Amino acid sequence: MRGAFGALCLNLALALALPRLDPGGKQSGSGSRGGAWHPLAPQPSLNDTGTLWRCAGEDGFDATTLDETGAMLFFRGRFVWRGVAGPAEPINASWPEIQGPVDAALRIHQAEQPTAHDSLYLFQVLRGGELACCGGGGVAVLFSTLSRPWEERTRPGVLGRRTWRTWSREGGARPWACGAGGRTCSLLQGKRVWAYQRGTLRDGYPRLIAQEFRGVPADLDAAVECPPGECAAGSILFFKGPTVLSYELQTGELKRRLWPALANCSAALRWLERHYCFRGPHFLRFHPVTGEVPPHYPRDSRDYFMRCPGRGHWHKTNASLLVLADRCSGHPFQAFSSDDSGRIYAFRGGRYFRLDSSRDGWHSWALSHTWPELEGEVDAAFSWEDKLYLIQGRREGQTGAVWLQLREGPQGWLRLQLELAVEETDPGCARRSPEVCWGSCITIYRAGQGYRRVEGYPRALQEELGVVEADAAFTCPSSQDLYVIQGSHMRHVDLLQSPRRPGPALPIPHTHVDSALCSAKGVYLFHGASVHHYASLTKLRAATAPALAQNAAGVFFGCPAVAG
Repeated sequence: MRGAFGALCLNLALALALPRLDPGGKQSGSGSRGGAWHPLAPQPSLNDTGTLWRCAGEDGFDATTLDETGAMLFFRGRFVWRGVAGPAEPINASWPEIQGPVDAALRIHQAEQPTAHDSLYLFQVLRGGELACCGGGGVAVLFSTLSRPWEERTRPGVLGRRTWRTWSREGGARPWACGAGGRTCSLLQGKRVWAYQRGTLRDGYPRLIAQEFRGVPADLDAAVECPPGECAAGSILFFKGPTVLSYELQTGELKRRLWPALANCSAALRWLERHYCFRGPHFLRFHPVTGEVPPHYPRDSRDYFMRCPGRGHWHKTNASLLVLADRCSGHPFQAFSSDDSGRIYAFRGGRYFRLDSSRDGWHSWALSHTWPELEGEVDAAFSWEDKLYLIQGRREGQTGAVWLQLREGPQGWLRLQLELAVEETDPGCARRSPEVCWGSCITIYRAGQGYRRVEGYPRALQEELGVVEADAAFTCPSSQDLYVIQGSHMRHVDLLQSPRRPGPALPIPHTHVDSALCSAKGVYLFHGASVHHYASLTKLRAATAPALAQNAAGVFFGCPAVAG
């Protein structure tokens, strides 16, 4: 089973790129304009000209990003696609001030940058001055001061065949006058960046790229943001040929990165805590701090980032795994966690969803994508002081074999270590633990530029918290008080105490819960497909009967109500 879950990786997550739905069933976010994509949905029509143009050829895209609403944008020439499916639209239909293609694009989504927060940046790298006009029949004509007298390129387009012409004139740029079917053309000059908020051009834009980002070369190939927590500080990564530059938004500091694996990115994208570099139709996933590229890349974007006829790895995915990766399947979640920075995670079947970034889409990922070396399933989780605590327990199929090891200690004496061996089909934590780990184990990950496992973990849950096992666990925002639920009782653990010891068993109005979550809105207890909400911890402790059961998928994942 472990191998099956690990093999899903990116293809399942992207294959289940479903639109967000509110409980009433209305689409929003990336699905509203990009079109719904479900692995069991009908294939796009071979007669769909826009789809064929999007999926054909080896050119890839000029730029990719998310917009302010979470819709994924793909730019090519004078056109843009929204989401994984849907028709091409002229760029100036959404951004009327822009005439001509976009060379790079990014969205800055960082509350620490109030003037730039939720801004969409579009870069135009127009060599010299370009005059753009659009004639009838979908023919675009560009007049430019380039080094060659003129050139003409023609290729299939959504509106038939598109022709681009560029014309050079000695002596530099001038506002050429031209007409196309009675239309007036406008002059575009320089290498500029356009900034939009809520679809409106911000005051003072467009600006020269050199004015907005000092030291950054104007003739960019790609750009992508890296928010705090994923990078040491809020930054933008700029790509130009073999060069990668990191620009810190707060200080303006510019650093050159030696990342040969990321040379020649034609477009870049940040999506749900992951960063991608596109080269033509192929893409790489990379770490924004180290530039490291995981194994099994590059991959073809037509199998992952768009719906193309006859393509997509999800065709071969096991149906039972699709259920676990579908947030609306009704399958119970085993654990939830939230931290003081606002990140909320839901765990199920060796995979997880992130809830607070739902505007950008709903997708499940393998645990090891975010928490290195973490395997198996998570039974309970909680956060405290920028650390995430993940509890994993023994399951059916584990053996009771005991291994005795003699290890040399720091003073040369021998230490006896007891380890629980588990079957290969269930990757329990005891096999890898440097300490004794019998039964339930706990692993701690420190947040910041990704997650890093704390040295010395996993270790026995009883040693860490003083409890043998946990059905669920939660901490409330900015609190040192942990509550561990077992059956129909919960016990308090003061995380500042050393050693930690649980308090007396406190009754709760439930015979069993699968998981628990505490946020600024109160405490949520989950059982099966239902969730019970208590306005505060005090309300939960005083309750003598369960709170009203609600559909967990509807409340937390925006799934439509299921008719019963």
